[in-house]
Amino acid sequence: MFSVTPKNPDQELWGDKATKGLIKKFLEYNENRKQTALILANALYFKAAWWDRFDEKETRSGSFYTLNGDILQVAFMCKQYDDYCLYASSKGFKVLRLPYSDYPLESSFSMYIFLPDEKDGMLNLLDQFSSNPADLFNPQFEFEHGQIRELMIPKFKFKSKFNISKNMERLGLTMSSDDFSEMVEALDHKNVPMYDMNIFQTCSIEV
Repeated sequence: MFSVTPKNPDQELWGDKATKGLIKKFLEYNENRKQTALILANALYFKAAWWDRFDEKETRSGSFYTLNGDILQVAFMCKQYDDYCLYASSKGFKVLRLPYSDYPLESSFSMYIFLPDEKDGMLNLLDQFSSNPADLFNPQFEFEHGQIRELMIPKFKFKSKFNISKNMERLGLTMSSDDFSEMVEALDHKNVPMYDMNIFQTCSIEV
């Protein structure tokens, strides 16, 4: 929790420290305005190895198809004739489950990779999840072991940042400024009206 002051060093360095350098600055200038009375921030940092690891020597270049139709040559982690793949099929897409090594195999704490059946079907898949979030957040996937002749997963690193307030409202999740009135008073901002609340999410993933 930060009381907003100009160039607050704790505020500037918090994101960098909390994410081990993955997110250098968690708020931009236009998001941290003079009218801002209070910033609540938290971070989740996670690093783990998969239960069944890829051999670095098997990494090779391959074609990756982007949403705008470009074809890029990128590095792929590869396996051949792997007996330990967990996968499931659903309407229009498949799901690959990669469990993490520090958790029981029966646990659902894993990385899930969604692959549309159509090469250019990613936007349709995103529309499907947006219109019916239960397909993603409450899945009934029946994972099974199976041998995959060749498994290729691109190595990637990306960052995404957006205001999730409107998305939460569509899901029926709302917050009132009254929920934080005691915090504002504790920071001696009790005379500052709170008209608007925004929730920003910044995500950094590297595989």
